[in-house]
Amino acid sequence: MGLELYYPGLAGICVGETNIATNDGRILYRGYKLSDLVIDASFPEVVYLLLKGDLPNLEELADFHAILTDESLIDPELLSKLADLPMHVSLLDVMRTGIGIIGHHDPQLHETTTHAMTSQTVRLLAQLPLLIAARIRGNVPVDYQTDFDSFSYAGALYRILTGNDPSLLSERALEILLMITAASNFDASALAARMAVSNGGDLFAGILSAMSCFQGHHAGGMVERIGQTYGSFSKIDDMHARVERLLLAGKTQLPGFGVTDYVDFDPRERLLRSICEKVAIEADTVEIEEAAEEMERKIYSVRRQRPCLDWTYFRLMHYLRLPLDLAAPLAAIGRLTGWAAHMIEQNEEGIVYAPKVRYRGATDLAYESIMERE
Repeated sequence: MGLELYYPGLAGICVGETNIATNDGRILYRGYKLSDLVIDASFPEVVYLLLKGDLPNLEELADFHAILTDESLIDPELLSKLADLPMHVSLLDVMRTGIGIIGHHDPQLHETTTHAMTSQTVRLLAQLPLLIAARIRGNVPVDYQTDFDSFSYAGALYRILTGNDPSLLSERALEILLMITAASNFDASALAARMAVSNGGDLFAGILSAMSCFQGHHAGGMVERIGQTYGSFSKIDDMHARVERLLLAGKTQLPGFGVTDYVDFDPRERLLRSICEKVAIEADTVEIEEAAEEMERKIYSVRRQRPCLDWTYFRLMHYLRLPLDLAAPLAAIGRLTGWAAHMIEQNEEGIVYAPKVRYRGATDLAYESIMERE
C-alpha cells in the first residue's frame, strides 16, 4: 500500500460543500454580497437569511423580531448557577457554560430537525444578551423586553449590556459588526460544529464544540490579545514604543496584522473600518484613528502585513466604550447564526465526517510484565 498524502491541518483540502458563505475573493452570504448587506440590512435580516436561505419580507421580519422579543426570557436558576462561577472565569467561558445549561432546559433538547435547530438558535440569540448582562452588571435589567421592542437587536444588545442608550451611529456600528462576524467559510469553529452534528450531536453540542475552537488567541480571543500586546489607546506614545520594540525584536507575526485568508487585504476589515472612522469622529477620538494609521504604515513598511478585522474591532470597542472582554462574546453572538446554519446544512446532507490519520509511532515493541520493568 502506497504512502497516503498528508496535509497538516487540512491546509488546502476541500472537506465539503456549502451554500451558506464564501470568502473566495469576495464575501457572500447565501449569494448576497456582504458589502451590500452592511449598507442597509439589519442583523435579524442576516440571521433570517442564513437560517432560512433568503431575505425576509416586511411581514416575515416583523414576525421574526416578535419571536426574538418573546423568547428573551431566562431562568433565574440558571443565572444563580452562573453567579457561582469564579470571578476570574472569562466572559466567553461563562457564555459557554451558560449555553450548556440553557441547552439542558431547552424544550426541544436533542431534536435535530431544521425547524427545531432554527428555533433553538433564535432562543439563544434572545437569551445570550441577558446571560452576559447578568455576569457583567450583576443582574438582568428589568426592562430588557422593552429594549427589544424599542431598539434594533444591536441597540437592545448595547443597552442591556451597558444600561445606556446607544447613539444611532453606535447602534449601527454594532449591527455591522454582528453582520460581519455572522458567517464564515469552513473555519475551525464552523468545521467543529459540523463534525459534532454529523456524528449525532444536537445544536447545543455543535455550538459548544465551535466555541471551544473560538476561544483561542487565533480566533475570539484575538482582540483581547491585541490590547495585551499594544496597551491602551489612552497612551498612544506607549503603543508606538511597544510596536517599535516588537519590530526590533524580529517578531514576524504581530497580533491584528497579517492577512491569511485573503490575497491582499481583509474585506471585512475594510467594511468595519468605514463605520469605525465615523464612530471615532462622533466619539471625538480622531487622533486615535490617525495614530492607528501611522502604526499600520510602520508595520507594513517593515513586515508587509496589513491589518486584520480584529485590529479595527479593537479600536471600535474603545470608541463604543465597551470593555475588551466583551469583544469575544459579541463576536460569538454574531457567529452563532453561522454555526447554526452550518449545522442545519450538515444535518440535511446527512454526511458523517470520518477523517483519517497517519500513524507515526513506534511498532512491534515487546511487552514486559510490570514486575520486569525497571
